[in-house]
Amino acid sequence: MNVAELHRLKLLCRWALGLVWIWEGLVLKIIFRHDVPMQSALVERSGMFWPDADTFTVILGAAMTLCGVILCSGWKERAAVFTATMGMTVLIFLVAGNNPVSLLDMHGGLAKDLCLYACARVVWRLSRNNAVGVLARSGQKTQPTAALLPWVAEKQ
Repeated sequence: MNVAELHRLKLLCRWALGLVWIWEGLVLKIIFRHDVPMQSALVERSGMFWPDADTFTVILGAAMTLCGVILCSGWKERAAVFTATMGMTVLIFLVAGNNPVSLLDMHGGLAKDLCLYACARVVWRLSRNNAVGVLARSGQKTQPTAALLPWVAEKQ
């Protein structure tokens, strides 16, 4: 893979990760929270909410949406991916602990989260702090252009 392809792969994975967080936060926990009562029911069963389960679901949705926007923007890329991955891990355990049947959900659940972990790993490995090492290990002879990846050109 050349530098341009690696950059596109990273953007695709980062946007996939971010859009899932935006979808689950904005759509499922805020806009259609009354049509998907399972969201608030899971929060209520966990006992980890304040002031009430429905309000906390909206707060959680806003936080997830913000995280998704930050992921898509690329701001503090590695920190955002790390935060999203840790948050996703906590949510998996909370959901599975309060609704074990959700692990069998054929439309998401654990299978979706495993794909998100893979996307997070790609973004982590190809992020600004690590891209020079990836290029060096790939054996690529061409220098990346400053217009494509200016932060790589700065470190050379």
